[in-house]
Amino acid sequence: MSKVQRRVKKEDFSRILLTETSSYDVPVTFSNAGFYWHWKKYNEGLSFFPEIIKSLFDEKDLTKFTIPLSYKIRKDISS
Repeated sequence: MSKVQRRVKKEDFSRILLTETSSYDVPVTFSNAGFYWHWKKYNEGLSFFPEIIKSLFDEKDLTKFTIPLSYKIRKDISS
């Protein structure tokens, strides 16, 4: 099997969507590659879901925020 080398496009700042979120940190129905693809299409004006992406990233009202839930992690000696 031959190895295929791919050039990393350093000018593509959207590539962070592919690399900075671990696949086991997100739900099974979520795909980093799919999210990256939809973001690129949104920037090109060809998005299927522009309202959703706009609500995620273009929200300029900084008074809206969420409060993270607090929870306890139970650990014992062997964990």
